[in-house]
Amino acid sequence: MKYNILSVGIFATIICGYVNGEVITSGEEVARVGNYTISVDEFKKQYRPKAEQNVDSLKEVTLDKLIGEKLMLIDAYTQGYLKDVEQELEKFKNRLTVGKLYERAVVERAKISPWEVRKWWWKLGTEVKLSEMIVKDTSEIKNIYKELREGKDFIEVTREYSRCSSCGKVKQVKWGEMAPELEKVAFSLNPGEVSRPIYRGNSCYILKVYGRIKVEKPEFAKEKEKIEGRLSGKKQSNLSTGYLEHLRKIAHPRYNIKIIEKLVKSPDTVAGNEVIMNWTGGKFTVSDFLEETERGGAIGQFTTVESIKTWILNKLTYDILLPIEASRHGLDRMPDIKKQLKEREEMLLMRKYNTEEIDGKVSVTDEECRDYYKKYPDKYKAKFEQIKSRVEWDIKREKKEKREEEVIKNLRDRINVVVYEENLKEIE
Repeated sequence: MKYNILSVGIFATIICGYVNGEVITSGEEVARVGNYTISVDEFKKQYRPKAEQNVDSLKEVTLDKLIGEKLMLIDAYTQGYLKDVEQELEKFKNRLTVGKLYERAVVERAKISPWEVRKWWWKLGTEVKLSEMIVKDTSEIKNIYKELREGKDFIEVTREYSRCSSCGKVKQVKWGEMAPELEKVAFSLNPGEVSRPIYRGNSCYILKVYGRIKVEKPEFAKEKEKIEGRLSGKKQSNLSTGYLEHLRKIAHPRYNIKIIEKLVKSPDTVAGNEVIMNWTGGKFTVSDFLEETERGGAIGQFTTVESIKTWILNKLTYDILLPIEASRHGLDRMPDIKKQLKEREEMLLMRKYNTEEIDGKVSVTDEECRDYYKKYPDKYKAKFEQIKSRVEWDIKREKKEKREEEVIKNLRDRINVVVYEENLKEIE
C-alpha cells in the first residue's frame, strides 16, 4: 500500500481534527484523505471477512477502495462537478424537507383519541336505509326541492332529474361508508324525512331516509385498530387539504385566461414570455410551462384551460410553496436532513465523476473487439456477430478498471493520505 503513514501508537487517543463539521479523534478513524476521514464504522461497513480469507489482505483491499473513493470525491469537488448536480440535489432536498413538513403539519397533528375511536364504534350499531338523488344541473335544485316538499314521490323525482343509474334505489348503509358531509346528514334524519340539498363538488345531493336498523356491533378490541387507521387517514386528508388551501390563499394565484385559451387552441402563436399565472412571489410564463411539460413528455395531455390551470397550480404548490414553507421552518437545517443531503451530494458527485472521468474516457473499436474475441476462444462459444456486445462490455470493464487505477494513482501523488495502522490492526 502506498501511503504517507503516520505512526500513531499511544498518540492515537489524543490526536484529533475537525472534519466534516465534527471533531473526530484518530482513535475513531483508520485514515485521512485530504480533509476527509475514513472512520472505523465506515470501514467496518465495507469490511466483511470470511473464515477462509486472509484478514490483512482483505483489510488492505477494503482500505484501498475507500481511499480511492475519497480521492475521486475530492477531485470531483475540485473540478467543479458540484454545479452539474445542484438541480438534482435541490429536488432531493425538497422531497426530504416537504416530507418532514408533512410529518409535522399533518401526521403528528392527526392523533386520534380513545374517545374518538369509542364514539365511532358506537355508531356501528345503527345502519340506515336510504335513497339518494344526485343532480348535476344545480339550477334545477330549487324546483326539485319544492316538488319534494309538496309531497311528490322521492323515487319518481329522482328518476326524472338524476343522471346516476344507482340513484332512486333504496340501500342500506353502515357508518363510515359515505362521504362525511353526506353521512352526517343521513344519520341525523328520522325515517320518512328528506334532507335539504347538500352541495358537494359540482353536484347536489338530496337524501331520503326510509328506516334505521339496529345491528350487532363488531367486537371493540378487534375493530379498534381499523377504526384508528380510518379516522387518522380522514384527519390527515382534511389537514393536508386545509394546509394546501392556506398556502395557496397566501400565494394568491391569478390566471391569465386569454393566454391559456390561446395556448390550448394554437400554442405556436403564443410568445414564450407571455405570463399565464402571477402569484405573490413570482410568475409562470408560457416558456416555463412548455419547458416542464415537454421534458416530462406530457404536453399532449393539456387540451383544456382547466387542465393547464390545474397543472400550474400543482407546480406552484408542490415545487415552490411547500419547499419555501419547509425552509421557513428551518427543516433544511435539521441534522438528519443535512446528513442525508451530504450523502446524496457525494453520491451524485461520484456518479458524475465516473461518467465524465472514467466511463467517458473509455472507448472500444471494432478491431479491439475482434482481437479480444480471438484472444479468448474458450471464453466465447458463439459467433462473434452474435456476441459482439458482450465482448465490447468485457473490454470496457477492463479499461474502466485500468482507467480508475491510473486516476487514483495520480491523485495519490497530489493529495495527502494518512493511515492509522494501529487502529486498523485493532479491527477484528
